[in-house]
Amino acid sequence: MLSIFACIGWVRNPHEYWLIPLRTNQHGAIELRTFHPGFATTLSDRPCASAVARMAAADEINIVSLALTSHALPDPLTRHLLTLLDGTRDRRQLLEAMETADDRRIEEALQMLLRGGMLRS
Repeated sequence: MLSIFACIGWVRNPHEYWLIPLRTNQHGAIELRTFHPGFATTLSDRPCASAVARMAAADEINIVSLALTSHALPDPLTRHLLTLLDGTRDRRQLLEAMETADDRRIEEALQMLLRGGMLRS
């Protein structure tokens, strides 16, 4: 591959490999785009997880985040909480729906889901 790009003058030394995508973009061979996965960086009043994560949390331990990373959620409380995070409930309503959890455990679970990139912005 190096010899092809060297022949057409795109790469003169191995330290210029980063130029290949830029130059192929300039010539229309590829199109470069940016993507923001939309995960939250702070907890909102009504936390919301992706529909895929909520559905998977119902019967799976490994959940894929909005950052496309897999996270093991062995704690049934956290998985149950995740199924409730559709953006319609505030913290008080989540506490009522969880019944067996206290406010501290719910807050810890929400923080863990936030750090894992599982909550939407």
